[in-house]
Amino acid sequence: LHLLPEPAEPLPPPDDGKQKGRGGGKSGAKPGSGAKGPEAATKPPAPKLYPAAFGLDRTRIRLKAGATDKLRASFLPFALGAHYCTVVMKDKDAGEFVYELVGEAGLPAPVAEARGVVPLEAQNHAYDLFVPWANTQLEAAKRTFLEKHPLAKDKEQAGLLKADPFKAASQLEYSVSQTNSLMSCPGKLTLTPGASAPVPVEKGGPLPGKPGEPAPPNVLRLGLKPV
Repeated sequence: LHLLPEPAEPLPPPDDGKQKGRGGGKSGAKPGSGAKGPEAATKPPAPKLYPAAFGLDRTRIRLKAGATDKLRASFLPFALGAHYCTVVMKDKDAGEFVYELVGEAGLPAPVAEARGVVPLEAQNHAYDLFVPWANTQLEAAKRTFLEKHPLAKDKEQAGLLKADPFKAASQLEYSVSQTNSLMSCPGKLTLTPGASAPVPVEKGGPLPGKPGEPAPPNVLRLGLKPV
């Protein structure tokens, strides 16, 4: 059995939404001319930060004529989106065939919940929400991978987790988005490892913010607008 962290067939190119031009004009490049300049250079592949999502419990399987068996596949993604894996089964006499595994990773469960109460007749309020440096869910997923995932036995795959390229980082910048029309927030948040919460989150939830002053370290300032 061989695992390939890629789809069995090449995926179709993404649709950029641009309509193809019709004949009759001379605008644009000639067919087959190709792009020129730095844009035409092939981008190097992005470095791998996390191991492959799929793994199998064994690398060999023996079947008698007419018999069946089961393979246990593990799926532990460290990134959003679709993940692909091609399982190649080879036999020197029977030849080879493949199975394609596809897994979709969505948003994880919330790390924490913070509640704030704003009277309907009140003016806009600002709340400061402290965001810790440590990602407890990510660390738990790493431990699960190293303890239970079949690829933990692969030195290269396990080494990606143990390397931890962010361990020595002095700060990390996250993009922020939200979908509530009654709330506003900055588009970016910078976290530093040494910041501490003003008060425990479980006691007070978000703290009243001071719009005229810069937000403290690791604090996301939320604007709440009553109806």
